[in-house]
Amino acid sequence: MDDSPLRVAVVDDDDDLRAMVALSLRLSHGCELLSCASAEQALRELPAFRPDVIVLDYMMPRMDGLQALKALAGCMDLSDTKVVVTSAAELPESSLRAQGASAMLPKPFDALRLGDYLNELCGR
Repeated sequence: MDDSPLRVAVVDDDDDLRAMVALSLRLSHGCELLSCASAEQALRELPAFRPDVIVLDYMMPRMDGLQALKALAGCMDLSDTKVVVTSAAELPESSLRAQGASAMLPKPFDALRLGDYLNELCGR
């Protein structure tokens, strides 16, 4: 079992959600966290961070989550990275998986339980 901290990237244009998730993941699970306010920021910073899991909002301005996922796959190896797409809209999980997502998490979600969910998804 891997004892290193889970490396989580949260990509969401909602500042409050990012702050709440960061606080929860750091305090309750000791995660290493990268917080990105846009897909463009994620494209610049994620390759160097090398996350275990990316929590990726679907509905963002300029570049949505699936466009971001496609762009990320073009600039970094995602074979060992889980990608959880979050959205308040109903999205077919099968089409998200076909695009490279590992899971779909409907919004609103419980930020206090997110760490447990991500650890389970990553097999920890």
